Amino acid sequence: MAFALKSIAHRDRLKILMLLACRKELSVSELQKGVGLTQSMTSQHLLAMKARGVLLSEKRDNRVFYSIRNKNVLKVMACMKKCAGKEGI
Repeated sequence: MAFALKSIAHRDRLKILMLLACRKELSVSELQKGVGLTQSMTSQHLLAMKARGVLLSEKRDNRVFYSIRNKNVLKVMACMKKCAGKEGI
């Protein structure tokens, strides 16, 4: 459990997951703009979550698109949001 929680236990990673939950699939540049991070930092977060089985990636032409691989992560986020109350992320 600690391994799974560690993969999403970061404010920016949660923001990325929330964006992907709404849009199903986004490119790195779309995620970067949505989260407000540098491309390098966004890519680091995406790669970490992909390595832990949270995300999938697909390369099309010169762009990489990400989606949520493990949909159970959305259930965990919903549960944690209830526990956090109004504080949110």
